[in-house]
Amino acid sequence: MKLIYLVCLLIAGFSTSCRRPVTSDEPLPLTYPELRITSIRFAGIPDDAVQIDQPTRTIRVRLPATLPAGTTPSLTLSDEAKLVSDLTSAGIGTLSRWCTSDTANYQKIYLTSKQSTTSVPTVSYSIRPVATSPLMAADASTSMRPFVIGDSSLIHLPVQHLYGNPLPQSITFTNRSTGAQVVVLNQSFGTVLCSSTLANHVDVSGNGLALEPGLYAVTMLRADGSTVAEPNSLDVKAGKARLDRDPIFGYTLVAGQPASLTVSGTNLFSEQVQVRLLRPDGTTTPVTQTQRRSPFVLILPVDLKPGYYGLDLSQAGQSAGVVYRLSVLRTPTQPYIGMINYQPAGQAPVQTPMSLPRNQAVVVAYVSRAGTAMLTLVSQTNASQLYRLPLTTALDGYPKFTIPDSVPAGRYTAQIQQIDPATQAVIQSSEPFERPIDVP
Repeated sequence: MKLIYLVCLLIAGFSTSCRRPVTSDEPLPLTYPELRITSIRFAGIPDDAVQIDQPTRTIRVRLPATLPAGTTPSLTLSDEAKLVSDLTSAGIGTLSRWCTSDTANYQKIYLTSKQSTTSVPTVSYSIRPVATSPLMAADASTSMRPFVIGDSSLIHLPVQHLYGNPLPQSITFTNRSTGAQVVVLNQSFGTVLCSSTLANHVDVSGNGLALEPGLYAVTMLRADGSTVAEPNSLDVKAGKARLDRDPIFGYTLVAGQPASLTVSGTNLFSEQVQVRLLRPDGTTTPVTQTQRRSPFVLILPVDLKPGYYGLDLSQAGQSAGVVYRLSVLRTPTQPYIGMINYQPAGQAPVQTPMSLPRNQAVVVAYVSRAGTAMLTLVSQTNASQLYRLPLTTALDGYPKFTIPDSVPAGRYTAQIQQIDPATQAVIQSSEPFERPIDVP
């Protein structure tokens, strides 16, 4: 061996094909043997758990029960090789990249020659994670993060031996008080996944799950059909109560019909949520709700007159901070106003006057199902004095109107009117907006 090496040194200036022998006992790759990863280490993984199979360019990593948050490797290359891209930007060693047992998704490290002037890889090494145990639950000392309904989108479940194993086929949540079960099937992307933010956690999409506040036992069905149970309970907490309607348009009700309203939303648990009816004059009325959870049926006062009201939610005595508009109509097709100049827009309806500028676009939200809609200003001192203002439809937001100089100064009532384009007759008018409009 020494003789061969000395001969190579003597003729190195005359030939580039003679190289120093590799000291490793492993055979060289069949193609481009000069481009190699000669050693590699991963943070948090013992060195003896990492093996490079040079002929197949496969790096086998026997994974421990848990991994640290970052496992970007450090490596040594042969003299002729360089990385196509740095390991951090390539995402090598990130948590989600370990979470696969599918050979098609193995992490790859790409190499090329130091002489290359392009970023085209010449060879690649695959990192193959090897689980040393089936998926296991976390030990009892590992706490489980609470899940807040409506505020959290993911349920985080701590586990062991996550990486290199298939994800659970399903996860069952059992309410420890009622026995009610919610089963999540791993049948579509994003329902059960490997956490990209928390090491050693399975994430479950919590959106739309029929979970109620309480403690839940958690059981996972593994790919081989066996089950594993988490030693700790998942604490499900109620988040902020909200309805599933835009507060500006809210709900409608026809006067004289049964005064009940079905509403749905998030965190509508009857023992925690109360609803009040807000009138523009500042008075309030508690509203009775049925059902324990969404949807609620609200029993409203039977004597509600046509006009605009608000529905205010409170939770454990604290207002949810958003008021939902309730428009009581004379007919199912009567137009109605959601807001003018972003008022009330999620706030309580009031009767205090509102000043609007001239010659400036003012936004209005309304619903009108017939004819041409126009905003009409009616003088409060002379009802025969009215001004119809055209509405422009904006692609970037709500319709707008402009008060021209031809409108005299004064106090007005605002309405949306449906105008027959052929006869210019009024088809229907909305109830007057609750706030008088002052034109300076």
